[in-house]
Order: sequence, then C-alpha cells, then structure tokens
Amino acid sequence: MTGRMSQARVSQAQERRHCTCHDISEAAFREACAAGADSVKACFKHIGRMPKCANCVPMIRKVLSEGKA
Repeated sequence: MTGRMSQARVSQAQERRHCTCHDISEAAFREACAAGADSVKACFKHIGRMPKCANCVPMIRKVLSEGKA
C-alpha cells in the first residue's frame, strides 16, 4: 500500500468509535467539536494529543460534519 488504506481498513476506521492510540472516546471528540474545534487537528489540539496512526480520522471527520449540521 502506498499511503492508501485498503477497503477493509477504511471500513474498520469508519466504524471506529474511539482513538485506540490514545484511548480517546468519540464523546471527547464531540466535546472538542462543541468547544469550537473545526478540524481533526483542532480536535486533537483541544484534547492535548497528536494523531498517530490516523485510523480514527474518518470517525472524527464524521463527528465534525454532524456538529456542523
């Protein structure tokens, strides 16, 4: 794989409900969004962490899009 996730990994990432690298719950990302975070980077900054593997990014993007709706 050259920087692209396989379809199975994308599916797993979309179903992910927390950041496994830092054990951060979806609720924590929702709180960051409610506090004004408007990007994946801003969510992690609000929580005080840096993304590692990026498998949780699709879930965070979903949280962000739901927050804008």
